[in-house]
Amino acid sequence: QVDMCRAAAGADGELEEEGGWERVHESRETSWRAAKLLPGRPYGFRVRAVNAKGPGAFSAPAFYSTAASVPSAPSAIEVVSDEPPQGGKVTVQWDVPACNGDPIQSYVLEQDDGRGGPFTVVYNGPETRCCVGGLQAGVTY
Repeated sequence: QVDMCRAAAGADGELEEEGGWERVHESRETSWRAAKLLPGRPYGFRVRAVNAKGPGAFSAPAFYSTAASVPSAPSAIEVVSDEPPQGGKVTVQWDVPACNGDPIQSYVLEQDDGRGGPFTVVYNGPETRCCVGGLQAGVTY
């Protein structure tokens, strides 16, 4: 039997169990491959043998951290302010996405020119809110 748990760094910096253990595998095999683990997250595993008399004691836990990955896409992107109306600028904001194990360093906001041209970078920084200026009335961006 194989059990798995989420793990976290303890006070001494070592990984330890966080939450409870969950049974994830049972077989006669002596190896098993964990699937669908999230990036940049620590996990714990423990194993025990079972025979006709019942289950034995669990092994000491083994902890493992998956490699970090690129962040997820930001969501809930919205224009939150266009004051004064027709003033040539808007404020855009978005929700912080999952960092997937590595802190987000910056966001890149791109805008098209409203005429079908290429997107250009209008913001590159750490905030989740940005005022974009130089917009023309009657043009869809």
